[in-house]
Amino acid sequence: IDLVADGGGIPFFFNDEALVPALVDKGIPIEDARDYAAIGCVEITIPGKAFPHAVSHWINLAKCLELGISDGIDLLDGTRVGPATGQLQDFDSMGDLIQAFDRQLENAAEWAVYGSNAYEAAHRYQFRLPYLSLLTTGCIGGGADVIEGGALYNYHSSAAVGIPNAADSLAALEIALFEDRTVSAEDLLRALRQDFDGLEDLRLYLANELPKYGNNHDRPDTYAARLTERYCRLLGGYRTLGGGTFFCHLFTFTLMLPFGELTGASPDGRHAGEPLAYSVSPGQGRDTEGLTAVVQSLARIPHHLAAASSSAILELDP
Repeated sequence: IDLVADGGGIPFFFNDEALVPALVDKGIPIEDARDYAAIGCVEITIPGKAFPHAVSHWINLAKCLELGISDGIDLLDGTRVGPATGQLQDFDSMGDLIQAFDRQLENAAEWAVYGSNAYEAAHRYQFRLPYLSLLTTGCIGGGADVIEGGALYNYHSSAAVGIPNAADSLAALEIALFEDRTVSAEDLLRALRQDFDGLEDLRLYLANELPKYGNNHDRPDTYAARLTERYCRLLGGYRTLGGGTFFCHLFTFTLMLPFGELTGASPDGRHAGEPLAYSVSPGQGRDTEGLTAVVQSLARIPHHLAAASSSAILELDP
């Protein structure tokens, strides 16, 4: 705390009250869960006992929402990326829209899990890590390299990208389309396809006049919490090549930049190609109510489900 107050360094804070229960819920005995450590950035492992496949894959929730309102068609190039789930004007309620988003997320998760398991299979075929195996509990006793699943704990870690953007977009859609009826579904989808060209007033309304995650507003914060829970429970239902499961990161690293480039305009007023939010921090420039409000929004996220860790970047003037 003294270091933060002086403005020196870049200290990391890890929350035992979130991470230890999250690890225990994933089957890690509490004695080992209390001994967790972070790899490099914020990725969580059990030292000397786990092969965590940190950041095994990434899933862009903002892109899943884009596909959910455009019948699975990429808004940037018009190609089919996801299953046909209907266009924005086909939905009579937020329930219909969220159902389409869920199907796109499930499709993305199926491909991501397939990719993670495929590269683990390729690694098993291609090489071994004998030195790491000597230092990892379970490998010598079981006669298996860490690459072969010899560690005491084996899991993959799935990283969620764009939760704040998806939450802000869902809040905007609920208010603008279904409550205030400020814009029609057809007009909004057309605006997104043309990246708000000639429709700056609409973009500014979506960006500035509707509530945003990071300001202690109930609507976007609730969506952010629901999306996190949905993501963690969905990925937790898949199995790895060795029979383990997927732990979840709420962590983008720097992928909010290239993933943003691959994401079309969004209902939160974001232009096509612009960066997505950094991990679970508010979208850039959207937190306008001060640090306390940001922390209150962050506290709504069910971090106790993210056993691979959460990451929020907060910059404070001393």
